[in-house]
Amino acid sequence: MQERWTPLRAVLLLGVIWALWHVIAMVQAGQSAAWIAWGCLDMAATRVLMVWIYNGAGKSVSGSSA
Repeated sequence: MQERWTPLRAVLLLGVIWALWHVIAMVQAGQSAAWIAWGCLDMAATRVLMVWIYNGAGKSVSGSSA
């Protein structure tokens, strides 16, 4: 996705999809609308942080640059 769009645009799209995927489960669990909204915001923000770290590590998840 990052090759097609900017990293931020790609990760925001992925974060929104990930959050929406979990909305049904949160509703079924009886969470309030405010809790769901904050949860979705947290999921999207976490994806931004994860991609920022991934890109900063040279697109590696192993922790070594070799």
